[in-house]
Amino acid sequence: MAKKTRRQQRPTPPPPTSTQPTTAPVTTTVPATSRTRATAPAQAITPKGPPDWAKEYGYVMDDLKRVGVLAGFIFVALIVLSVVIH
Repeated sequence: MAKKTRRQQRPTPPPPTSTQPTTAPVTTTVPATSRTRATAPAQAITPKGPPDWAKEYGYVMDDLKRVGVLAGFIFVALIVLSVVIH
């Protein structure tokens, strides 16, 4: 492992101070035409039933089966090796 070293902390700079007197914020008006934006026509959202989990995640079940068979094989191999060694 690498040796841990301490970093020097950098001093935090002071917050900027304003030399100008504070005034009320300037507000600008925007023409109404620039505030509106074009939107696409609304599309109807059709309710879909619950998702078919077997169809969506079928590959997960295949992977779980494969892992289960592999784990079973390794477990049996450990038992056989335990009997052979003793």
